[in-house]
Amino acid sequence: MADPSPSTAPLDVEEQTLLAVAGGHHAKLLVGVLFNVPLVAAVAWALRRPGLDGPLAAWAGAVTASVLVRLAAWAHLRRVPATSGASAVARLRLSTGGTLLAGLIWGGGLLAFLPGAGTAERLLVTVVMAGMVAGSAGTLGDHLPAFLAFVLPALGPVVVLLGQSDDRLERLIGPLGALYLAAIALVAWMSGRRLRQALRLRFRGERLVAELTASQARLSALNADLEERVRERSERLAGVERDLSQAALLASVGGLAAGVAHEINNPLASVLTNVRFAEAALANGAPEEAEACREALADARTAAARVRDIVRSLSAVANADASSQPLDLVDLLEACAAVAASELRRRGVLVRELDRVPPVRASTPGLAQVFVQLLLRAARSLPEGDPTRCAVLLRTRHDELQAAVVVEIEARGPAVPGAGAADGAGDFGLRLARDVVGRLGGVLADRSGPGGAGYHVRLPVPRTPA
Repeated sequence: MADPSPSTAPLDVEEQTLLAVAGGHHAKLLVGVLFNVPLVAAVAWALRRPGLDGPLAAWAGAVTASVLVRLAAWAHLRRVPATSGASAVARLRLSTGGTLLAGLIWGGGLLAFLPGAGTAERLLVTVVMAGMVAGSAGTLGDHLPAFLAFVLPALGPVVVLLGQSDDRLERLIGPLGALYLAAIALVAWMSGRRLRQALRLRFRGERLVAELTASQARLSALNADLEERVRERSERLAGVERDLSQAALLASVGGLAAGVAHEINNPLASVLTNVRFAEAALANGAPEEAEACREALADARTAAARVRDIVRSLSAVANADASSQPLDLVDLLEACAAVAASELRRRGVLVRELDRVPPVRASTPGLAQVFVQLLLRAARSLPEGDPTRCAVLLRTRHDELQAAVVVEIEARGPAVPGAGAADGAGDFGLRLARDVVGRLGGVLADRSGPGGAGYHVRLPVPRTPA
């Protein structure tokens, strides 16, 4: 028998259950079918009596022929596996037809040959048929129609004949056989029902696992996509932060450039004025002005030295060598204070408490940018107008216990309202300063408050000489 063409749609739970029932039923059917041959031979031998050898042999041959037909169908179905619920139903119907054929042949033979048999032969047939019913419950119980299609026509004639017997014990066997048949049928029905329930639970569980696995795969894909989007947005935000910090840095550099230009312009104007005066005095050739020329040239030398010191400080802060090297923090802080001098001078007095401390390993430009920015932030937290009322403390100390050097920058005086709070672009600058210090293994703590800005920088000291 050919199965219906397989469907490409996924099987539902009921179809999977039918396929499993049909597969188990088909696997067990072979044993029950083969046992028909020795059993019919035994029953035919027990019922033999003069004149019945031919009919009994024909009956046994009919049972054997039905066995061969069912075996051929079994072998064919084994080569063509079921792939859908419809094909599973077709297999179960075919099995039911085969068991009905076998039951009718058995029942017809017993109905024909059992009436003339003796009591012993009847009891033997009863035992054989009871065994066949019990065996059928095991092999056919997972599909109740196939079980009933065999036992009702096969065992029914035996129960009827024994119930009509003149022998008291045989009459008792009749109703007991009917009760036995009902009990076996009930057990077979319950077994088949529980089997189907177990199979449904199994396939529902497998489907739930498959759906859960698919959901987890979808969730993993969504998480990966979300992580990729977060990464992209984080990169964009980082780029925006870099642009903002760069803008803030450029604004700070512009302010510093203006301040440095002012710092250089004053001594440079003094140099030019004194040089012109000396040139004019020398051109007149008046000896009495020689002393004034010397004083003018001395002032010019002092102003030129001031310009030289400012340029040296700028060179120290803007050193192009960004490699890590031992740095003298006191010299670096003096250079940073010189660069920020214009801003500091307008707002307060710079108080230096610079103790000599061990060198730290860092790059000059990065660390100089940190200290210049912190000095400017401390100075700008103080009001302009009366520098004598305010001060900016610049202190260094060596923490031997922690093997670190500490730089403290603190504004002292009546602070500008809100100066200690985060201020937009400037806060990006403070974050960059923290990153620079953090990469050196140090810590930058913001101790700003109502009294003005304050910062605490701790840097590790190398334990072995550089």
